[in-house]
Amino acid sequence: MVMSQKALQKKREKKKQSRQQAKSTKSLVIQPTHITYSRWPLHECWVPVGLWESGIGHVIVSRKSSLGDIAVSMYLVDVYCLGIKDCFIRLLSPSGYKEMLNHVIASTGQLQSVEASYASTLVHKAKDYAMQIGFKPHPDFTKAQWMLKNVPIDETQQFVFGKDNKPFYIQGPNESQADVRRIMRTLETRLEQDEYHYVVEV
Repeated sequence: MVMSQKALQKKREKKKQSRQQAKSTKSLVIQPTHITYSRWPLHECWVPVGLWESGIGHVIVSRKSSLGDIAVSMYLVDVYCLGIKDCFIRLLSPSGYKEMLNHVIASTGQLQSVEASYASTLVHKAKDYAMQIGFKPHPDFTKAQWMLKNVPIDETQQFVFGKDNKPFYIQGPNESQADVRRIMRTLETRLEQDEYHYVVEV
C-alpha cells in the first residue's frame, strides 16, 4: 500500500508518542532502595558466637517485605580496633537468605540470634570506638546504616572494645602493605607506643 507523505508523517508521530508514553510509564516504577528497605519490618539479627574471642565478625540485620523479599545488611565489625571494616545491603529471596546465612556460618563460625537493639548498639558503638582512634567506617556505611533506622541504641549495654583494654590491630588477609602502613601511621599518631598492640606480616 502506498501512503501519502502526510499519512506517513502522521504514523511516525504516533509511534514517537507511544515510545515517549512507554518511557514515561517506565520511569514511574520505583526500584527498592536502602531507604525503602528501612521501612520494612525487622526480620532477624545475628552476631557471631565467637566475636569477642576472634575480634572480628559479621553482624547481620534483615528486614522483610510484605511480599516475602528479604533485605539484608551485613557489617564486618572489628571490635578490637578498626570498627566497621566493610558493609553492604543485598535484596534476597527467602532461599537466597538461608543460603547466605549458611555460607557465613561455614566461613566464620556459628551465629547467634540477638535483639535488633543489641545489633544496632554493637555496630554504632564499634564505629564510635574506632573513630576515637582515627578510623572512619567503610564508605558504604552511609547507606548500610539505614537498615538500622528507628532501631534504638541501648546505652545501658556495655561493650569492652580492644584487647586487654587497648586497641589491637590484626592485619586482615585482604589488607595490603600500603593499608598496613596507613593503619600503623594512624595508631602511631594518635597513641603512645605502649597504648596499642598489633600483629602484622613481616
